[in-house]
Amino acid sequence: MSMVREGLIFMENIRKKFAVVAVVFQRESEPDRAIHATVGQTFFKQTDTQGYSWVMRSKDFILSVEEIEGITPRIGDYIVEITAPGVGVRHEVKAFDGDSCWRWYDASRLAMRVHTVEIGEITL
Repeated sequence: MSMVREGLIFMENIRKKFAVVAVVFQRESEPDRAIHATVGQTFFKQTDTQGYSWVMRSKDFILSVEEIEGITPRIGDYIVEITAPGVGVRHEVKAFDGDSCWRWYDASRLAMRVHTVEIGEITL
């Protein structure tokens, strides 16, 4: 194993240990999955057909490939960030400006960054 790969694995383990929150991954007609994620954000610049530009912010969730067990996020999935026992904020997985709704977080593909928009608070 290369030194770079070892470093990436080390950093992924540190992220999973110290920089995560509890979330629930939801997909219609599949059981909910309680997992952990690191919260981030990405800014997307969009231009409409009339030439007006604006910036949109995505709340991103960085998910461990190992923990999500081979599921590829898709538009319409949900990630619920747990804010208190039995309460969470629901986010819908979205694609912005023609991009994918997720991308690899690191060169070794140990984690993925999933783009979302907040839907609102829900009771679990």
